[in-house]
Amino acid sequence: MTHHGFGESQLMELRTCPICHSVQAKGSSCDICGNPLTLVDANYLAGRTLGKYRIESFLGAGGMGMVYRASHVTLNKIVALKILLPRIESASEEFAKRFLREARVLAELHHPNIVEIYDMDITEWGAPYYVMEHLQGLSLVEFVERFGGALPETWVSEITEKLVSGLAFAHSRDIIHRDLKPENIFLSLFGKAVVPKILDFGIAKLLEGHENTTRLTSTGAVVGTPEYLTPEQVLNRELGGWTDQYTLALVVAEMLTGSCPRAGKSLLEIVSTEIHRPLDLISLGIPSSKPCAQALYKATQPEPENRFTSVYAFMEALQLEKSPETAGEMAHWLEAEVSENSRYKKNRESGHSDSDNIGSGPYSIPDKGSSTRRVIPEKQQKLTLKPSHRHPPKFGWKVWGSLALLPLVMLFFVWNIIKTPVFTANKKNNTSREISCPLLVLNTKWNLAPDTKGVLGQEENNILVRGASGVYLIENVTGKYASFPYPAHCRFLAGDGSIGSFLMKGKTLLHWNPKEETLKIIAKGMPSLREDEKIISCRLNMEQNRILYATNKQVRLLALENGKVKLLFSAATGGGDCFLALGEEVAAFSLSSGEIHVLHSENGKTAAILPVKELRLFSIALSESLHMIAVAGWFDKIYLLNYQHPEQADTISLKGKTLSVSWLGNGTTLIAGGEYGLMAWNKRTGIEKILPSEEVGKIMQVFRGKGNILAIDEDGKLCTF
Repeated sequence: MTHHGFGESQLMELRTCPICHSVQAKGSSCDICGNPLTLVDANYLAGRTLGKYRIESFLGAGGMGMVYRASHVTLNKIVALKILLPRIESASEEFAKRFLREARVLAELHHPNIVEIYDMDITEWGAPYYVMEHLQGLSLVEFVERFGGALPETWVSEITEKLVSGLAFAHSRDIIHRDLKPENIFLSLFGKAVVPKILDFGIAKLLEGHENTTRLTSTGAVVGTPEYLTPEQVLNRELGGWTDQYTLALVVAEMLTGSCPRAGKSLLEIVSTEIHRPLDLISLGIPSSKPCAQALYKATQPEPENRFTSVYAFMEALQLEKSPETAGEMAHWLEAEVSENSRYKKNRESGHSDSDNIGSGPYSIPDKGSSTRRVIPEKQQKLTLKPSHRHPPKFGWKVWGSLALLPLVMLFFVWNIIKTPVFTANKKNNTSREISCPLLVLNTKWNLAPDTKGVLGQEENNILVRGASGVYLIENVTGKYASFPYPAHCRFLAGDGSIGSFLMKGKTLLHWNPKEETLKIIAKGMPSLREDEKIISCRLNMEQNRILYATNKQVRLLALENGKVKLLFSAATGGGDCFLALGEEVAAFSLSSGEIHVLHSENGKTAAILPVKELRLFSIALSESLHMIAVAGWFDKIYLLNYQHPEQADTISLKGKTLSVSWLGNGTTLIAGGEYGLMAWNKRTGIEKILPSEEVGKIMQVFRGKGNILAIDEDGKLCTF
């Protein structure tokens, strides 16, 4: 099975130094110690550990690096690890810092059509590497080659639409690909659907600026492959979304014709002639009268200002034929190819013939360039697996004896639950506090609406959750819910902890109670948002009259004074995810640079900057009583950072990544949810309790309720504890 668009025939050899154990792609002497290099195959790295990842086997290679199947040493999660070549000079600290800084931004490109990046780092011998999701399928270049020519127009339409969605998302965050080509487009198989994924997003930019890279070489371009170079890349002009639009047009032309538009042309021909004119549609065999031909002609204009204003505009101008059956047809064909390729690899590993690398499957597929169908030969049809017949197991006296004791065990367990309090109520102010560490007991599980995004608040009889275009009010006892759409022209900011929400309409801050159908003005003069600016997260503390919110452009701390808004702090977010926490004395937010910034709520001045040695964060939570910020993410621990005494930082080790954290009561007990289930940990006593995922599932969000804990699991169900 091919992964991430790399063929196994490429770059099968490495060179290693027997003295310092560095690895290089070329050369006869070690760049670090000068000793002679030893030639080894690509599987030389199998069994070695890079950071948190253990390399298992070689998957393939390309012009920019080598891809390995690997696993996280703690989470045991299978990933694809790509080592970028050539090696970066280890003395270049400036490049290493910039590489990791840019990498954090790329790792936060969360989109269904962009391959997800989990981690990035630089090896001890100076080679950058990054870790991404492990996919199954074919690269677009392999897909076209195996199909044997031009793809059906309906298939091209389906693939292009998904690619445009991913590119437009990245462009909205001011990130461009720079090296889009069929090798960097992977058609992954998810169930019965084909999901195009864009690979190596922005990697070309990460590799710029070190002495081992040149803009153009005799074999290719570090910031662009020759066959897919744009005029602005060759002429060293400003790059932008128009650059990706140009290369996308070349990719679309290749899908429609079955061959690369610049195939067979030398680098000199491309640089001297091809980039100075639009696509030659006549030589490609695309009738100039078709709308797609006119769109391709405009998208490949030498001057960017003569192209379309966006990739969306380009896609609409293509006017490619669509069919509701396309998704199923394409998935059937890809499944057959992947299945046959997997059998081919197994046969080769066991010493059988590898001469027949062909697809398999009993279904019909569209013939290239027409609406007719061709049937895959009978010899390629998929094998049918017969179900196995098992006899029911026989139970012996030991099993029946164990079952007889089961009621006694259950009685003992129930007695311990009754005897151990979860929370005790303070009768004076009716607020809850933890005894030491709550006993985690699952009370209820309710189905939620499919578009539920998270818990917002709770009152005595109802729970408020957020949906895509409104909120849902859930009855505590029955689990029934009613939907309430947001008032017209209002943007959601945050829940109020009960069953109300804060909204923004223009520059006005509003409080909305869907149950009582009230909409009250809180303050006026909120900062204006640009058209391309979207609110990512928000926290409000109405007792202290403070608002902390982040958009895809900036994070701001605001003060409410006499119905008006005052800006206390503002900073650029860097375009990545920004997680927030707001208390009475301090506010905190995370940046894609890997830092937690802590501000004084009173005046917005910086109280502390706390570095985090991890790439992907998912949640932060603030405890002012402990002066501590809990940081969770794609790693096997929770960081506990002390913003008054940074040297007193601590960690909680867990088996799996943590997706959400929250402090309970007076801020001494931490609740966390993740791949492992639900965890409670008390700072004062050090007691830790876990309700495993085998019992409650993977927990996506935790929320401090009114005398209980609320959580949403991976199946979209609301759990109460």
